[in-house]
Amino acid sequence: MTNTIPEQKIGIFNYELSVEKKGRKKYYYQLTEDSKKLFGHTHDKRPMELNETSQIVRRILTTLSGNITVQSEEGIQGLVSDEQIKNKIMQSLTHIDQALEGYELNRESIEQKQIEEEREKYLGEITKQADEFQDFLIINDISLNTFLWYICEWLAGGESKNSMIGLICHLSTYFKIKPVWFLSLGKAGEGKSVIDNNSQVMMPNNAVMNGRISEKAIYRKTMELGDNYVDGKILTMKDLGGNRDIDKWMDTIDRYKELSTEGITEFEIVSDTPDELTGERKTRFFTVEGYPSVCLTSVNTESFDDQIMRRGVNVSPEATDQQVKKFYHFNKGLIKEERKRILEKELGLFHAYVEYIYEEYHDIEIINPYWTCLERWFKDSEYYKSSLSLYPSLVEAVTLLHYHDRETIPFNDKEYLVSTRFDNKLIADLFNPSQGMSESSSRVFNLLLKWYKPFSYDELEAYKIGDITLRDADTFFTVGEVKHKTGRIKALSGLPIGEIINTLQNNGLIEAVDKVNRGNKNIYVLSEFESLESSNIIFDDDIINDYLEDIEYMYGIPPSMVSKVIIHENTNKTSNNSIGDLKLPPWFSPSPMVAARGQPLYTKEAARGHFDDFIYRPRPPLRPQEATKNNIIEEV
Repeated sequence: MTNTIPEQKIGIFNYELSVEKKGRKKYYYQLTEDSKKLFGHTHDKRPMELNETSQIVRRILTTLSGNITVQSEEGIQGLVSDEQIKNKIMQSLTHIDQALEGYELNRESIEQKQIEEEREKYLGEITKQADEFQDFLIINDISLNTFLWYICEWLAGGESKNSMIGLICHLSTYFKIKPVWFLSLGKAGEGKSVIDNNSQVMMPNNAVMNGRISEKAIYRKTMELGDNYVDGKILTMKDLGGNRDIDKWMDTIDRYKELSTEGITEFEIVSDTPDELTGERKTRFFTVEGYPSVCLTSVNTESFDDQIMRRGVNVSPEATDQQVKKFYHFNKGLIKEERKRILEKELGLFHAYVEYIYEEYHDIEIINPYWTCLERWFKDSEYYKSSLSLYPSLVEAVTLLHYHDRETIPFNDKEYLVSTRFDNKLIADLFNPSQGMSESSSRVFNLLLKWYKPFSYDELEAYKIGDITLRDADTFFTVGEVKHKTGRIKALSGLPIGEIINTLQNNGLIEAVDKVNRGNKNIYVLSEFESLESSNIIFDDDIINDYLEDIEYMYGIPPSMVSKVIIHENTNKTSNNSIGDLKLPPWFSPSPMVAARGQPLYTKEAARGHFDDFIYRPRPPLRPQEATKNNIIEEV
């Protein structure tokens, strides 16, 4: 418990005196008139210890002397004497001292009451805003997921999908389902920080904390905020540009890894100041508890060990130069103001909604009747054991986010929320089941599937005897050949192809079968022939029914109760994915995006219709020489 006590106030005629205890022997005295500060003074004596000759008493008396008047019953005004003023000051100091003492004696109950009042006020505010957010969705006739996509489009050009992925990872951490790390990896200048920032902007302010702090800073925060201050927080490490950055912060990252897995880590730090008696620096021991996640960016696409990669999800920038150009071209003037309004007002309502869900429903039990379908979707991923908790947790985060429009099952004094097919399909559509590899590795592998056929010994023999060259080969390749082909693709030029080929080999996607003629370089062939992004989740009724039988064993809930929710879900499908009267930004990219029922939100033509509507008024009339030109909206 600290030695500070909030200011206690008392009126002295038409003035106000306040005293705040700042420390064990430090008091701050302040005199105000109509909320205007007249003077403030720090003293080492409490109010009861001051006498009539004390500096503070004399300053108050000097300020009030000649300024206090009284009016008799006959209406005659007269000045209050200095002696009367002095007596009033001393009485006031006695009363305020008693108030300080009373607060100290009842500090625990008073502070607890204040905490409860502040929490009640906070819950009232976020509940009101959460209701406003739901009204916003209803008024605009849009789904929650359509709203999120709409916000992601306004955040930046071309990175809506990655921003949505980051948001879902962070929600899993914030809702305390599972801490999911979010890594944005790729070449320098590609826009990794944009993705990282967008994912954080989508979350409430209280969800994200600076993770780039020393052990001593962690100790100070623990002393100030409690040993579980990181629980459910997203710890941002920002850009770890090179090996030096990674080495510098690796000890801190190791601590966060331990917290993400174990929920507790122990620290031992040496005091900065020596002991007064022995002259030795004391060692302090403390613990930090909770399950935080980490978000960061790095150019070291292939350099993180699997202990980092398997803790979450990694993405790489997807925006084209043209999409980024559009964003910077249009994000000015009235459009910039509209973007600011949307991110402050509309996104602000979503933040309150997320906080409301966390406060009221984050401990609700979630049942996913499609769990086995989801498991079949990711069963071939490298980090299968980690995926068993990763993807179901992401589905739970999406399910909980939709609490307001979902049925619940009350059973045995508990409430259960049931995941839908869409919740599972959204995760399957957005995420890459081959986590542990970077997006660039996945992209290169998918290109290899287009460039090369299943291995042919005959073709290899033809190469060995000199009938064909490496460049002529259709079924095998080298690092050099892959580097040559990817170098012709602007978005892939400069990638560490050697490291990527090694990653693909370690994941069993390719294998070395021979050496090149007159050299030691490996010749590789494909081992797998399915695109890493082409894996769709399949909802098989038989395995769904089998899992329903297990639900009774796991939760005690009769399968029929869950089946009713599934039937209701299937009979209430809708294909309405319109954004109503909401306007898309001019940098909108008409690439397909997953919507409320797994349908593309817009065709290019439909999107352009909204884009054409995005014309701000007033606009000046065209000058005669411009009359034959298309306006800027039509040209884009």
